[in-house]
Amino acid sequence: MRLSSAFLLILLLSLGPAASAQNGRWQASPSLAAVPALSASGDALWAGTEGGVFRYAPVTGEVERFTPVQGLSGVNVEAIAYDAAREAVWIGYEDGRLDRLDIASGAVRPFVEIAQAERFNARGINRIEVEADSLLISTDFGVVVFDAVRGEVSDTYERFGGLPGGTAVGDVLIAPLPDGQPGLWVGTREGIAYAPLSAPNLREPSAWTLDTAVDTLTNVLSLAFFDGSLFAGTERIKRDEPEPDEPGGTFRRQADGAWGGLGYEQESTSDLFTVEDELIIVSEFRLLALGADEALRRYKIEGVFVLQAGVLGPDGRVWAGDELRGLIAYPDLTDTEPGVIEAELRLVPDGPTSNTILAVEVAPDGIVWAGFESPNDFVNGFGRFDGTSWQNFSLDNGALPDRSQIPTIHADDVGNVWFGTEGRGVFQYAPDGEITLYNAANSTLLPALPSSPEFIITVGLDTDDEGRLWVANQFAAVPLHVRTPDGTWTALDRPSGLPTTIDYREVYIDSFGQKWITAQGDNGFFVLDTGADPLDPSDDRVASVLTVGEVGTGLPDARVNAVIEDRSGRLWLGTDRGLATVFSPGSIFAGDPAAQVTWTRTPDGSDFFLRDLRIFDIAVDPADRKWLASDSGVWLINAEGTEVIANFTAENAPLPSNTVLAVDVDDASGTVYFATSGGLYSYAGDAVAPALAAEDLFVYPNPARAEGGALPEIAITGLVDDADVRVLTIDGQVVASFRTRGGSTRWDGRDQRTGEVVPSGVYLVVAAGQNGEGTAYGKIAVIR
Repeated sequence: MRLSSAFLLILLLSLGPAASAQNGRWQASPSLAAVPALSASGDALWAGTEGGVFRYAPVTGEVERFTPVQGLSGVNVEAIAYDAAREAVWIGYEDGRLDRLDIASGAVRPFVEIAQAERFNARGINRIEVEADSLLISTDFGVVVFDAVRGEVSDTYERFGGLPGGTAVGDVLIAPLPDGQPGLWVGTREGIAYAPLSAPNLREPSAWTLDTAVDTLTNVLSLAFFDGSLFAGTERIKRDEPEPDEPGGTFRRQADGAWGGLGYEQESTSDLFTVEDELIIVSEFRLLALGADEALRRYKIEGVFVLQAGVLGPDGRVWAGDELRGLIAYPDLTDTEPGVIEAELRLVPDGPTSNTILAVEVAPDGIVWAGFESPNDFVNGFGRFDGTSWQNFSLDNGALPDRSQIPTIHADDVGNVWFGTEGRGVFQYAPDGEITLYNAANSTLLPALPSSPEFIITVGLDTDDEGRLWVANQFAAVPLHVRTPDGTWTALDRPSGLPTTIDYREVYIDSFGQKWITAQGDNGFFVLDTGADPLDPSDDRVASVLTVGEVGTGLPDARVNAVIEDRSGRLWLGTDRGLATVFSPGSIFAGDPAAQVTWTRTPDGSDFFLRDLRIFDIAVDPADRKWLASDSGVWLINAEGTEVIANFTAENAPLPSNTVLAVDVDDASGTVYFATSGGLYSYAGDAVAPALAAEDLFVYPNPARAEGGALPEIAITGLVDDADVRVLTIDGQVVASFRTRGGSTRWDGRDQRTGEVVPSGVYLVVAAGQNGEGTAYGKIAVIR
């Protein structure tokens, strides 16, 4: 097992994001509903979203997704542009990274020059314009001219007249100057400037002229030239009272240099583009069309949240991208009366409603549940993923009765799924699909603040062997509550001996029925033994570890974020500064030294293992290995907790970021799910639930064909939990042997006696159970 795991680690560390995407073991399930950027090719719309990019072909209805798994440099796309000359799509991100996506092959080439311009704090790409063989890229520090043929930055304009250096640019436009000669216009946060294209050096501030209305026309997001006039779309900036908001809207430059509004200065204008003899204006809540006759027509579609981008599609229709509602197709505006209209089509690719996943739980039936947080409360809630499609539940679609941020999920053994919330109580999703919200009106749950009776925090919950739901009711006067299977709720007072300053956060029930409860903040944890009658607090006992311990013993940090028991009966604690373990949690009240909390160590005991790693969550796979969700990616460690098998990060794997908030494992398939700020990601792990008795082994790929002198990893499944596996030649020579835990393992195709890849032939695989389960057999053909 260690041989194949070490091989996997070397392989992963040698691959960049694009290469890792080709190994087929990763999948991404992001939300593609927020569309801040749009472009169109000859047959498709290209949408840049907070979860990646998708291509939509209006004629066929085909949707194709592109995420880091397909090779993108990241998520949070802010700009996108189709390049007809190269049949490519250019993608710009909020951190300054730039990708070129080849349409025919799907290959992605990254460019990092803008992202690495470290002399600027902000380096985001706001818009991309294709001009012949160059890209004019509006960034948070100026305009970057990018050579699309050579694939490199050819120039940068950072100072525009008297504007501060490094001013953010929202859009750049080639259009006639006031004197009629060809010029370059830039719309910035501080105003508008222009320069003649014939200027010898546009890097010089003196080459640029500030527009006369620069002091009043700021926060420019978009520019367009229509019917002989320059138009600017600006952002409405909301200020805290008593400061007034800065108005937004669309403004037209008059012949005398003055700018006049079009009469709706309370909405941002994010995009401007022309369609035949009309200027299309993408405002926050409506689409507007301005004709050469000066008539301004307004079109509003019910259910639109915030429009962010627009484009003329290949089907001749105007399309807009919404902040929450995906793509919206408008009818022919030349034949449509202004006012409230119906969308011809609404398109949101299948996925979760939000990309910020706070919690993930694989239910016993294999269904994956995710808890969401969104900037907008209406799409907070949870989602159900069956491996193919999503069903989402939120106030927005009427599935939930309240706004609900979900940081905790627990699926019990009888088909209920329970959701803890940051302020709304507990949701129950019953086996029949009925959803019930438990709060102060129908349970013993109490508010965090007496002055806010509906604000109930329930981020900790678990069920015991009798089906009782235990809920940590944070900041409540009575902090622990129990719901029995018949629906009866009981509030349990704080046990004696526990300081009243300790606020409960999360609860985990071990195999002994003990409740391990983490404390809010830097206050450690405590263990509660609820005695013979769990609903009677009079016989409760408590043991607590509330502070950081001595070096090597106690807690490595007092903030405990995760608690889990492994398949060997050991308990693991994930903290803000490393991992701790309890070898004998059942002896916690007996004074047994084995029940002491200790820091994990390296195999030789000479150093502390993963010291300073901030751990958010822990999952145990069928091989008893631990998956750690952390602020530096995902870590896979061996069953003993002494060695790193792999560390997946955004640099060596297709993860959207290095911050992974939660992790869980599907024991049946071995798939590991990661909750990230860029959606739900998964990895096809190599440990599955063991067989209960020896049976025929499934060995694949079969035959195993060598490429470039090396064999692919050979998977062996159908193992019992603890097995001695041997690979033999037909005449009985052992070429490999290893001990396994869980239902599967991998062989690297090498003869352990020589370290060389085995020659062509047929090999037998024999797996003997160590607990009387019998012996299982399989075979594999090797072709070199």
